[in-house]
Amino acid sequence: QAALQGYLTLGLPQPSSARLPPQSVSFPPFGSRAPPQNLSDVTSVDGPGAIADSPYAGVYALARELARGARTPYAYVRRVLHYLSGADNFTYNENPPPSTYPLESFLLTSHVGYCQQFAGAMALLLRFGGVPARLAAGFASGTYSSASRQWVVTDIDAHAWVEAWFPHYGWVRFDPTPGAAPARGGRLAPIATAAGGGKGASTQQAPRRTIGTTTPTAHSTKASGGGPSAVLIGVLAVLVVALVMGLIATRGVAEPSGEQLLMELERALARSGRPVSSGVTLVELEHRFRTSAEAAAYVRAIRAIRFAGGGETPTRRQRRALRAQLRAGLGLGGRLRALWALPPQWLPPERFRHRTDEAA
Repeated sequence: QAALQGYLTLGLPQPSSARLPPQSVSFPPFGSRAPPQNLSDVTSVDGPGAIADSPYAGVYALARELARGARTPYAYVRRVLHYLSGADNFTYNENPPPSTYPLESFLLTSHVGYCQQFAGAMALLLRFGGVPARLAAGFASGTYSSASRQWVVTDIDAHAWVEAWFPHYGWVRFDPTPGAAPARGGRLAPIATAAGGGKGASTQQAPRRTIGTTTPTAHSTKASGGGPSAVLIGVLAVLVVALVMGLIATRGVAEPSGEQLLMELERALARSGRPVSSGVTLVELEHRFRTSAEAAAYVRAIRAIRFAGGGETPTRRQRRALRAQLRAGLGLGGRLRALWALPPQWLPPERFRHRTDEAA
């Protein structure tokens, strides 16, 4: 646990009258009754005193309120996530009001901010509550241009999120930023292209890299007494042709990485009509497929590769079992959707898109 102490520590500024530098306060693990400890070399106050004298005393009180009644660290994380994601609580705006202490202002006063405020506030509340947390910053997947056949990533795709650490599970990603945020929700295609007008370069909304969100789909179908429509059959036929061509093209392709398999799994769940909610872990997905040992083993293999840094790539038998779970109870249409969502072998997304363009 010593390696995690830094992820449970905060530098809390003190009032100017105290003539003290920011105090480094370490918070006990979730569920512990031990008081916060002041780790600063030069200090005249203990941990609770440093918190009370800092501008973040109100935020600490909020963290304790959110933790009340939560029996596990994960339950507490879910409460924080729900609190920040509530539409009535906070507003996404890329021009929050200026403040000396932005996170304190965001949580207690303005309730206005963008991904940095949402992620920073969540990490702050988690550390206050005794859950190791860290900020992660990077870029969303951007948008795909069918003209250049490239993913285009710009500064608008810059994003920040949170990773929380749990015993036996390691670091798990959470994203408290509202789904309408540009980098989280993806950018919309130009109106003319989306409406089918003109032959300009089209863009597709990028699939998110976080397990736990619904990937938007371009079409929806409704059951009818006459079975699948001719349009649906035609679309699925094109997809099957594209899949066959794509599988041929994958000969000699390197084994997929854990991140690629994770993205494919999320995409497959969404495409088959079984999206998962935000923050769901691979362990929970493995439990969801517990009625099929091979399907559960597929998810477990991804978890080992992605988070444990080792393990064997899921087998084709495990892949078939997972596909069977995705199509269960959905009839012929479900079988075709499951095949599209999770083909017989891993298919690089860019190759599948290129082949789909050619087949169309």
